[in-house]
Amino acid sequence: MNCPICSNQSTTTLLEYNDFSYFAVPVNKERKNGLLKNSNIKKTDLLEVKMCASCCHCFLGTLPDDETLSILYSDYSSYPSPLLNHFEPERDIKFLDIFNNNIEQYCKNNNLNSILEVACFDGYILYHLQRSGFEVMGCDPSEGADIGKKFGVNIIRDFFDADNFIKRNQFFDIVISRHFLEHVVKPKKLINDFKKVLNPGGILILEVPNVRFFIDRGLMDIFSLEHIQAFSPESMSYLLSEADMDILNINEINDNIITVATIGNKKKLEIKSINIDINNYSKMLESNIKKINDICSSFYEQKKKISLWGAGSSGSTALSFYRIPVNFIDSIIDSDQEKWGMEYLNHSIPIISPKKAKENNPDLIIITSMYSQTIQKTIKEMGFKSSLLSIHPDVSFK
Repeated sequence: MNCPICSNQSTTTLLEYNDFSYFAVPVNKERKNGLLKNSNIKKTDLLEVKMCASCCHCFLGTLPDDETLSILYSDYSSYPSPLLNHFEPERDIKFLDIFNNNIEQYCKNNNLNSILEVACFDGYILYHLQRSGFEVMGCDPSEGADIGKKFGVNIIRDFFDADNFIKRNQFFDIVISRHFLEHVVKPKKLINDFKKVLNPGGILILEVPNVRFFIDRGLMDIFSLEHIQAFSPESMSYLLSEADMDILNINEINDNIITVATIGNKKKLEIKSINIDINNYSKMLESNIKKINDICSSFYEQKKKISLWGAGSSGSTALSFYRIPVNFIDSIIDSDQEKWGMEYLNHSIPIISPKKAKENNPDLIIITSMYSQTIQKTIKEMGFKSSLLSIHPDVSFK
């Protein structure tokens, strides 16, 4: 199977997981019962992750069911709104820091002012860039678009279609796409569609998860049936080169890659083999799994309470990937009140508020979310006395 980015034939299987759940997010109990009874909707599938030995790009060797993903995205995916102060968006704040420190001056020097963000959700990024003087527009099919509009952000509630913007004669100096490219089957086509709405001399800013970060640490939480692609800095560079774009800068920010590129005609990149040691990744992964299970087993055997913090996809996948038995977990904690009382399809662990969790007084809290820094801050401020097992960005226990 050839790499979808550099077409190299030397690809190997990084991991396989049978019966991986499509619905790695909680749903209300009525919807859960309906989904479980609906035999026409796939509940699980093979998660087969391939890795390119040349550009270190990872991708799903077996594509997920498109109809199931469409249902998942349209009816069941949810995301808390940072504009409504539902949580502190570490990832968004970091992006704004990078923009303000590394990108904004370039924009001013080159008179780049108009911005389109594709898949902007509630427009949190656009809201802040608008306050900095940029002319902004967003495009997102979710209810987040309606939230952004209430904050004065111009968001079109629709899927991105370059031709629709061209028909309206709408072109932009800056196109931003964050955590969208990893969800598409044909990333090069999407890059070319972004180029269609860029003004001459404009820039494309992309943010995607950095698969090298996870491979180097023996972690798995980047992989899911929704993440069809998993980019390395090398595969992102090659993708943009093949799309006739010149990279202005590429930033590895913790577990993400932020790349800035402009339309150019430089010579295509030649990818040299990176030689990732898959056996070493497997050893680190098994070591992490053992460490996590040994800690959880110790608390469980002593009949102590264990809670998991994070009722998003990371919480569900952590139970599967790191083989944490469901019966070990008393509750799942989340700050998003819309999730309280919901359940995952494959278990019935109650989802509760941080306040309720404080009353329950768990002995161990397992933090699975990428927002572990914010969660640890909340735990400290609320006065929890629990031991903490954090999986991201490294497996650590204190």
